[in-house]
Amino acid sequence: MSQVLIAHINPSLKVPVSENEFQEDVTYVFGPYMIVQSRSFVMGADEVTFTVYYGDVQKNGDVIIKFNPIKQQLVTLAGEVVDDWGTDDSEILYAVAAVVGTNVDQIILADIDLSFA
Repeated sequence: MSQVLIAHINPSLKVPVSENEFQEDVTYVFGPYMIVQSRSFVMGADEVTFTVYYGDVQKNGDVIIKFNPIKQQLVTLAGEVVDDWGTDDSEILYAVAAVVGTNVDQIILADIDLSFA
């Protein structure tokens, strides 16, 4: 288990899914949550590439116990956000959200298994 910052995002990621590609009615899976993980961070680097996981969560009451990823993508950040990174990791979530075109509504600290990452 790892302590992870999870962002609730709005708008949610919307991924079309269909068992039959010729089907006219498309159904969607929604990913209202996002986790960001750095991939090979080098101290002093000008830019950092992050893997962004979108998905949904399972809860036990109000406590998040599992993250279920539905899609991932790579996002590279550079400049001031990377230069200032280290004191508040939530700033990375806000920066990534801005790059991909969504907003962070809430940040939640959860103790979950990251075996999918």
